[in-house]
Amino acid sequence: MKGWLMYVLGLGRELLAEDEAMQGWVLGRGISERLMDEMVLGKWPRIKGEYDPAPNEEFRERYGTHGQALVGSLVIPLWSPRGSLLGVHVRGYREKKLTRHMLPESKWNPVFFGLTRSAMERIWAGGAVWLGEGDFDMGALDQATPKTDVALGCLTAKLSYPQVAFCRRFVRGGVNMAFDNDEAGHRGMHDWTDDAGKRVWGGLSKLAHVGVECRAVSYRGGKDPGEIWENTGTEGLKRALRIM
Repeated sequence: MKGWLMYVLGLGRELLAEDEAMQGWVLGRGISERLMDEMVLGKWPRIKGEYDPAPNEEFRERYGTHGQALVGSLVIPLWSPRGSLLGVHVRGYREKKLTRHMLPESKWNPVFFGLTRSAMERIWAGGAVWLGEGDFDMGALDQATPKTDVALGCLTAKLSYPQVAFCRRFVRGGVNMAFDNDEAGHRGMHDWTDDAGKRVWGGLSKLAHVGVECRAVSYRGGKDPGEIWENTGTEGLKRALRIM
């Protein structure tokens, strides 16, 4: 399945490069041209009879033999720290219709939006990591944070065990958590108690427990970094995050 998806990504990258309207939409949501290229973003192609059907039965049942249900959508590859494909996140063009197909390796690897080769180089060099939730939040953070730092998206409002292990192993510059300004984002960062009275650890406690320096980033002016960037631009997001 990985080889099949890599073929689709190759076609999709070419299609996105030819679609100025879709490129403009992506740029307008916060993902820079540089990041589009580094992440290998693409547009899901209409594959006819020139290539075999997807070799994964679950994929074929959900999206069609060649991904017909995804045609025209934005494709965001998800890469491992070593640069191996872990899966694809697919977003409807101009609509919040999200879906994802993950490869088996994703079960034991950390999965982030924005984990590119250059991001790993900056992490190895000691840059801080800024964590948001979604793809466009990550793109906005990437534009507002220092160029020596790295912005990553966690896909959801919580840190998984592989993500925590990744930070423990690689991150030396500390972690800044800028999850959404809602209950899910707050619980993703801070400890809370469930209905049964059980304490649930937030991301800050998980990271501190394994010795990673971390802090919660509070901000005003929007429900998430992506919304603030759309409304006020890069300088506005810097002010909201108190990055001078």
